[in-house]
Amino acid sequence: MLQLMKRTSAHPTAIWIYDRLKEDIENLSIGTVYRNLKVLLDQNMIKRIESGRNYDCYDADTTLHYHFLCSGCDAIYDLDLEPISELDNKVAEKTGFLVKEHQIRFYGLCKACQLSDEQVIEQVNIE
Repeated sequence: MLQLMKRTSAHPTAIWIYDRLKEDIENLSIGTVYRNLKVLLDQNMIKRIESGRNYDCYDADTTLHYHFLCSGCDAIYDLDLEPISELDNKVAEKTGFLVKEHQIRFYGLCKACQLSDEQVIEQVNIE
């Protein structure tokens, strides 16, 4: 399962993983996929991305990086931005907390969904 996740740039759901593994593992159950995801999470080999939907996505890239979540097509993109370590220091200074990591997610429309929205707006203006 981990190898499958590392081979994709997608941020797969448990169902996506199940569908791909089911092709090779005939008697695989979705419960087995969820149990293995939990083990990988507990061992910090993957990360969970809470998408705000009814499902979570997973990421085999455990390095600190930020994500962009498209509200149009539900895609999740890795952002090539340098993590802002100063944020950890500011939070620690203000609160006295020990910050081990932080996550930042950006929400909006990807380029394809922006174009799609513009086409819908143009159609409405034409009619």
